[in-house]
Amino acid sequence: MQEILAAWQEFKTAGGYLEHEDYVSMAVTEELPPPAAILVVDEYQDTSPAQDALIRSWSTNAETVYIAGDPDQSIYGFRGCDPALLQDFPNVIDRGARNGERPISHRCPASVMAAAETILGRPSNAAPAPRIGSSTHAIITKTADLVWWVETALRYAQERDRDRIFVLTRFRRHVRALANDLAAAGIPCASINPKRIRLWSDVKTRDQSTVNAWQLTQAVRRVSTGKFYDPIPISEASALIAAIMPANARTAILADLKKAASLKIGDVLRWTGENPFRYRTFPQLDRRVTERIYAALDREKVRGHIIVPDQVQIDTIHAAKGLEASVVLLHSAYLRGRMDDLQDARRLAEERRVYFVGATRAEHALVTFDYGSAVKNPLIAGGAAFWQGATA
Repeated sequence: MQEILAAWQEFKTAGGYLEHEDYVSMAVTEELPPPAAILVVDEYQDTSPAQDALIRSWSTNAETVYIAGDPDQSIYGFRGCDPALLQDFPNVIDRGARNGERPISHRCPASVMAAAETILGRPSNAAPAPRIGSSTHAIITKTADLVWWVETALRYAQERDRDRIFVLTRFRRHVRALANDLAAAGIPCASINPKRIRLWSDVKTRDQSTVNAWQLTQAVRRVSTGKFYDPIPISEASALIAAIMPANARTAILADLKKAASLKIGDVLRWTGENPFRYRTFPQLDRRVTERIYAALDREKVRGHIIVPDQVQIDTIHAAKGLEASVVLLHSAYLRGRMDDLQDARRLAEERRVYFVGATRAEHALVTFDYGSAVKNPLIAGGAAFWQGATA
């Protein structure tokens, strides 16, 4: 790793390139004065060593410095961030303590905070909100059962006037695996980082054009009603035509669509020459895309209502930091090559904080769950956060 970093530094120096951290280091070296008399720095636990050095240098010349942060949420160790930078900030007059009482987390109810603190291995810096909430652990062996948990969690959220849930996991490879399994089973999903999961956004056709898979799903649902005199949005009609017709046959039609003031389902079927719902095929799309779309439509019939992709957001714990959802499903999957990290006290402490952050995204309910063939993190696997105690 040191060789890679040295080579990267040589490349930047030779080309005269600078990154954000280079500017920060230059500001420290050049003793750049503070930009204002009063400085306010939030999320201080996420500052890098270079940023910390700059803010400390500014603090000696500023009139007042306010810093806010939570050491329990320091999860960017790979960037050099360390909770000690916040805890050891010098010359602090008031650290915000009031009669020894912890500030209240207005997001997390008591049951969620209790599970999160078991993962953390100690009481957190915040007391729970005055609500009970819900928390449990699920050992899920089949995708059908994962679908049940996701649908149940979303229904639970909607009963509390919320409209999305998070499915969070530690590593990106498990984000993709979860999304693929759910999509194949008929659950549309998205990611917090919009570039990470694109199963329901723009997919490639055989001629390398793009089709919005969710608009296509809506179009097929609309066509399947058989109400051919009903209107259809031009965006859905365009998706349907692009999925069925080759480029040389659809160019003129798509040009006409842009000029149309309104459009009926029957107009689209007349152009395409077929009802795609009848044959379950899209000649211009990969078979897996077609299977996802019809799996979603079939599952809708069983469920009795539509789930749109943004209602089920699957991503890494790091992507969810600073956000919240009514229900969080927290995945126990880990990487076998990283298991030895849990034997190192410093790395174990950070992993505890990472999963603590994941758990505390939950506003009403937390479900930790085992699923898939990947090795499990013992901090939460098997319900450790609820009845076994967190062990490494």
